[in-house]
Amino acid sequence: MLDVGYKNYIDPTKIKAILSPYSSRAKWLKKEAIEGRTLIDCTQGRKTNIMIVMITDHLVLSSLRYASLLRRLKAFHSKNIYLNNNINKRLLKAFEKNEVDGNS
Repeated sequence: MLDVGYKNYIDPTKIKAILSPYSSRAKWLKKEAIEGRTLIDCTQGRKTNIMIVMITDHLVLSSLRYASLLRRLKAFHSKNIYLNNNINKRLLKAFEKNEVDGNS
């Protein structure tokens, strides 16, 4: 499990995308998630720094910075917890190349 802040955990094998909360696409997704009741707010009232889209179409708001999430995701990868999952290998490579939205 991956800590996304304030003792809230998600399954890193189910991450579809990481977004910046300031892009118009992310704002639209947040609005849709609120209406569809699939928004999970893990910020504890603090500023949202990243939005995590899950393969279950849930949207997770986190106050972690992009670099912190990347460090935690790499720690999971180095421990071989989900090494055999090709989707997450590609996601990790995208993190390393800064190809994922919201790499500010």
